[in-house]
Amino acid sequence: GTLTLSGVNTYTGATAVTAGKLFGVTGGSCNNSAVTVASGATNGVRVLSANGRWSAGNLTLSTGTTTAEFDFQATPSKNVAPMLFNGDLTNNGTLNVSILSGGFVAGSTYPLIQYTNSLTMAGTLGTATLPNGAAGALVTNTANKTIDLVVSVGNELVWSGDTGIWNINTTTNWNSQTTVYTENRAVLFDDSSPGAGPF
Repeated sequence: GTLTLSGVNTYTGATAVTAGKLFGVTGGSCNNSAVTVASGATNGVRVLSANGRWSAGNLTLSTGTTTAEFDFQATPSKNVAPMLFNGDLTNNGTLNVSILSGGFVAGSTYPLIQYTNSLTMAGTLGTATLPNGAAGALVTNTANKTIDLVVSVGNELVWSGDTGIWNINTTTNWNSQTTVYTENRAVLFDDSSPGAGPF
């Protein structure tokens, strides 16, 4: 199952994710609690606004495979990591990332997880799964104290409309007139459209 933590939680003591998913919501926190994620379990964040964050204390990832999951309901930030751990980050196993939504531009770097103290990388960074055909890899950025996503294949929509209509989930004016626009997708205007402006 999934437990969602929204708002500012002031409880003390450990937060142990032994199975299922723990989801934070940006704007919320559990800063008085250290988070431990067991093998097979998931710690995630739902990003409701640009540059939004959810924060907690130390993060410890167990041996085996753990997952960090991101649900971007706002444009992913290239500057602010949506998960902030006010303390140490310890990875003892393989950390995979699953991104459920959001638009990503090829060649761009997006911070996902930030820590404020030290990083112990006894394990490895695993795979990153992105939506809508995007692809990328995880890297450690020790200078910024972040785990970053480096995007190699973007999923931005390219404008190809021959009308001036830009709407949501209705008109196929994107990617050679095969795709509709959905919210929070990155878009590109490269003058390849056969139509005339404005839109």
